[in-house]
Amino acid sequence: AMNDGRFRIMVLLIEEKNIDDEFYISTDKITQDGGYKNKQKCREGIHAIRDKVEKTFKNITGDKFIEAKQPDGYRIGKKISIFFKDTP
Repeated sequence: AMNDGRFRIMVLLIEEKNIDDEFYISTDKITQDGGYKNKQKCREGIHAIRDKVEKTFKNITGDKFIEAKQPDGYRIGKKISIFFKDTP
């Protein structure tokens, strides 16, 4: 099961992409909002999400799913579209 911090990272990144898909969220903000003790733990969480994505979706690499740019932070990749459909 995905832990709470990783879930919060995903929510944060997806919400920001919906507002402005050019924008990177700072590692500081992700660390704080994700409830991580420090940036290193946060980066490990992001790395774990990328690994899971690569294992689950064979045609996408983790670093294309969550893009990193120093010193700006992280965002969902420009070529990634995320949408949710209601299930009956």
